[in-house]
Amino acid sequence: MRKNILMVLLLVMMSAGCAVRRPLFSPHRPADSDHRRAETVEQCLACHRDDMPHAPGRGDCLRCHRILEGE
Repeated sequence: MRKNILMVLLLVMMSAGCAVRRPLFSPHRPADSDHRRAETVEQCLACHRDDMPHAPGRGDCLRCHRILEGE
């Protein structure tokens, strides 16, 4: 029983750690055709290099800036 509780606690902690790594308030990409076609960081930087508030070498744009579904 104790082992099961520890396993559940460990899984919850790991899941929370993954959620913390993703910036929750990063702006979403609009759901237009240009943004839906973007699959690499290079494709993002082709249009957005000059207006990026953070360094282009920061990582994967698509991990934080996801497509906004719905309204």
